Amino acid sequence: MNILRKIKVFGDSILKGIQLDPITKRYHINNNIGVDMLSEKFSLSITNHSKFGCTITKGKIVLGKYLDKASGALDVFFARTVYTLIPKVKNS
Repeated sequence: MNILRKIKVFGDSILKGIQLDPITKRYHINNNIGVDMLSEKFSLSITNHSKFGCTITKGKIVLGKYLDKASGALDVFFARTVYTLIPKVKNS
């Protein structure tokens, strides 16, 4: 497969594929959210950096750490644009 674009996904438990088992009432990972199908269909490389319990505050920290290590001017431009759109949340 010829990769046309690389996508990095940051999110919470929904994008991680974490679900509550109705019988055991315990959380488990079900990564059957179609990432592989999207990758193949659109020639994408998708890396999922989503984390369970990743609130907006934690997410901004995770994204900030990633941006500190990121390379590629266009990637950093788009990621920093999104980063600045995340509302400032006061620590309580």
